[in-house]
Amino acid sequence: MERRLYLCVDRRFSGEVEYIHELGLHESKTIVINPLINGVRNTTAAFAAAGFNFSGSIRDYQSIGRSRYDGMNLSYRKRMNKYFSVNATYVLSRGLSYNGNAAAFATDRRTCSTIRASRSGSTPSDERHPRFTFNGLVNLPGASSSLR
Repeated sequence: MERRLYLCVDRRFSGEVEYIHELGLHESKTIVINPLINGVRNTTAAFAAAGFNFSGSIRDYQSIGRSRYDGMNLSYRKRMNKYFSVNATYVLSRGLSYNGNAAAFATDRRTCSTIRASRSGSTPSDERHPRFTFNGLVNLPGASSSLR
C-alpha cells in the first residue's frame, strides 16, 4: 500500500508526503529439524538403530516467515530564481520481521528452539534513524538544455 499527497502552492514551491506500507506473508524459511547439541544430533541414534549411517543435518523449508516495512518520505522543492533551485528530503522508515529476516531464503538456518526464542525483531537492513538530504541545482545562463 502506498499513499501520496502532493502539495503545490505556486510554480516555485512544491511538496510531497508519501507513506509506504509493505506486508510480506508466507516467506520461506529453513528450519533444522535435528540440531547439533553437544556434538550429537538427536536423530543419530535412531538412524543407527535402523541400520543407516547418517549424521548430517535435516532441513525443512517452511513458509512461516513474515515481515513488515513502514516508511514516510517528505520532500520539499523550491525554485529560488531562474537559475537556482533547492531540494530537501526527509525519510523515516522501519523494517520488522517474524522468524528471520525479510526477503531472505535459505540464509538463516536456525533450529526450531532458536526461532521460538527470537520471535520478532528488526531486519538486518533496517535503518530506523531519519535521513536528511539537501541538494541544489544550478542552471548556467546561456547553457542549452538539449544535448548536441
